[in-house]
Amino acid sequence: MHIVASVIVQGVLPPLTDAHTIMLRLATRLGARAHSFNAGARAVAVRSGVRTCGPTAAPALPPTYGALSRNAVRLFAAASGGRVDLKKVQSLASTLDSSEKAVTQYLKVYKQSATRRFGVLKVGGGVLQNEMDDLCESVAQLVQVGLIPIIVHGAGPQLNHSLKEHGIVSSYVNGLRVTTPEILSIARKVFQAENLKAVKALEAYGVRARPIQSGVYEVELFDNGSLGRVGTVTSVNMEAVNEALDAGCVPVLTCMGQTNDGQFLNVNADTAAQTLAVAAQPMKVVYISANGGILDHNREVIQSIDVNYDFEHLLQQLQHGDRRKLLEIKELMTQLPRNSTVSITSASDLARELLTHSLSGTLITNKERLLKFHSFDEVDEERLLLLLEQAFGAPLVPNYIDAIRDKVHTILVSENYLACAVITNEVGYPYLSKFAVSQSVQMEGLGARLWKEIAEDIPTMMWRSRKVNPVNRWYFQRSTGSATVGDWTVFWYGLEDYAAALEPIKKILALPKDVARPPPPPPKPEYGTRRTSKVQTAWCNVGLLGARGHTGGHLIRLIENHPDMRLAVAASRAMAGRPVSDVVEGVSTDMLFSNPSPDEVRDLDTEVDLWFLAMPDKQADIYLPSIGESTPVIDLSADHRFDNKWVYGLPEIDPGRRQEIRMSDRIANPGCYATGMMTSLRPLLAAPNKRMRSIIAGTPSAFGVSGYSGAGTTPSAKNDPERLADNLMAYSLQGHTHEREVSHQLHELCDTFNVLRFTPHVASFFQGIHLTIHAELKTAMSREDVLHRYRVFYEKEKLIEVQSDIPEVVSIVNKPNVVIGGFGIDSTGKRLVITTVIDNLMKGAAVQAMQNANLVMGLEEYQAIIKEPSNLV
Repeated sequence: MHIVASVIVQGVLPPLTDAHTIMLRLATRLGARAHSFNAGARAVAVRSGVRTCGPTAAPALPPTYGALSRNAVRLFAAASGGRVDLKKVQSLASTLDSSEKAVTQYLKVYKQSATRRFGVLKVGGGVLQNEMDDLCESVAQLVQVGLIPIIVHGAGPQLNHSLKEHGIVSSYVNGLRVTTPEILSIARKVFQAENLKAVKALEAYGVRARPIQSGVYEVELFDNGSLGRVGTVTSVNMEAVNEALDAGCVPVLTCMGQTNDGQFLNVNADTAAQTLAVAAQPMKVVYISANGGILDHNREVIQSIDVNYDFEHLLQQLQHGDRRKLLEIKELMTQLPRNSTVSITSASDLARELLTHSLSGTLITNKERLLKFHSFDEVDEERLLLLLEQAFGAPLVPNYIDAIRDKVHTILVSENYLACAVITNEVGYPYLSKFAVSQSVQMEGLGARLWKEIAEDIPTMMWRSRKVNPVNRWYFQRSTGSATVGDWTVFWYGLEDYAAALEPIKKILALPKDVARPPPPPPKPEYGTRRTSKVQTAWCNVGLLGARGHTGGHLIRLIENHPDMRLAVAASRAMAGRPVSDVVEGVSTDMLFSNPSPDEVRDLDTEVDLWFLAMPDKQADIYLPSIGESTPVIDLSADHRFDNKWVYGLPEIDPGRRQEIRMSDRIANPGCYATGMMTSLRPLLAAPNKRMRSIIAGTPSAFGVSGYSGAGTTPSAKNDPERLADNLMAYSLQGHTHEREVSHQLHELCDTFNVLRFTPHVASFFQGIHLTIHAELKTAMSREDVLHRYRVFYEKEKLIEVQSDIPEVVSIVNKPNVVIGGFGIDSTGKRLVITTVIDNLMKGAAVQAMQNANLVMGLEEYQAIIKEPSNLV
């Protein structure tokens, strides 16, 4: 039993504050160590007329949303017409007694995988029989936010009942049923009936579901037929499963397999789910259990298990069924990616276990080792600071480590610096100064593993957290007392009563802030204030000089799809007089191409609010004198990329660049190759806050291959499909403009970077760029370290995707983002190879120009670029 008494009092601690109400929450764990908890601690209690309450829920915070992987977008589109409404997230968060931000955070993690499915759900026959409504409601909650599980179900109780009705008595070998031909015939009918029942029940809850009763498991006789018609799985065919997922349907599978000659064999449901999981490689595998998790010797749910740390001693404590289950799960996890996790929970708590910080089942993980230190001497301070600043979303104060260097109690850090805890001696009890888990591994159990290590090693501890922190729910479950004063909540465990906490609370509240959160930025200029239409229209009138080319066509499509822009001028000398819709596919405007002279451009400028110059190099200056100095210009040529009077328009390479673009009237749009190369190299250079030092040694090099659209529309050998057929053509072997551009811009950002070497090629495909970049590193790094560095650097960038796999050009065509991947490291740890793909006409030109135009006009940055409205996750 866990008793929680939350008492609201005033004036109890006058030395702390006279102005604030202090909320004390006192909890006592009876008959066990203070840090051992039950999820039931959140219960609201009223005892003896004293007002008691649970922890106050954190206020809803604005959701965070980012660029989704292709598979996640596909899955979203299939699940809910391409969009997940924020209102659904808010509604679900309320239903699950969680915060909107917490649910959103879990969704972001589940959608990061570019190659794997979300989850495999194993459902026993008892759940179908007794908890169908709870199961369907939980699955519906997942599907409404775009998460589509694969369900594998058994039907053991139903089969037993049917056999009893038919008067058939089963025989067993070592506790396993022998499946005779007669039993198999009945089993097939039972499994089919339960499968259709589950599908109909899901559809009654608004979930599109698809029954899959055969064709997935190829089997052979188990143990030479010692169990009769029982099969062991030899291979899994995912085709029908994937088709269901791509159609937005939940696949519902029976556990029946077929041999090569078409003979049906019964397959154990757990085995069926595990072999399917190995084939699907999901982020989550979930077992629905009537117990709600694995039970300890006190019949209480064990909240987390790490197979590397907890396995041996747990086997001695568990009941036979749970022991066998844990052995099977450990074997399964050796065949899944390291960051995959397994949960065992109840049907009613499924969504709560997967989407909230609540402790609603058993989470089983396979995590990296935790390292323990008692000083900073053996800690990589740079990597520790990088982790902390990424986790807190802001830089730490410059002297954070120096200020606590001689006060260290314990430092715990995972071997790849993905999680850490810094505990000091400065308040009378061990004080948790910092606790952080990288966003790349959140919800995978590493934080729980870290906390368990702390709790086992440190019997008493205190810490503080902003009272609006959504993680506080998690902290409340792990504390035995807390006091909320002003903006802070102070937590503790291991203290006998709140009187022992009074003096330490004073010291904790007096500690200086150690996160240097910047002051709120000035309000972002909004359309209609920063930039008002010259002719008082409700939209921005756009002029496009150079509308005939490939980039011009993409810009016209972006403008037509923009809610706050209208095309006012489409200039092309070659197409003058022709309808734009005849030349540019997919647009409906009735405008004609024109060919204005510089003087005519001066007249047009009185009605144009923004100009795009999409002309060849050395043409922009013909028209620029005709455009007013206060009229924003986005120049897509290379003419002004080396001119410091123009702002270089690549927002992702410098935190302050967006504001520079907003406040400027002259923007030099980056080159296509240059965008790919700069975004590929930027995380290896010093970060603006100097916490991340440059690690490039020597001169990096890039091998680039572009589609022939990059050579423009003027006929040449470089855009002649016949010449390029089955061919690869190198050009500009020395001094390519983009080589000089990257070298110049990166040196401006980091003076230790001097030059890049680049060799471009053109190939027979039309659109897209592939870059292979080589860099020597100053110090040896693991592949995981480099990948983590990139993910941290681009964590909040919607148009830059970092993935582990090698990206391909075909995956980026007509997409608005850059994809960086590969991350090959040689045996010395110092030679890095990165592969990057970008659409030269999109993020390499038109999309980048539109992104800059949105910023300079005070509009939402990704309007017309990311099609989902900004209120969608």
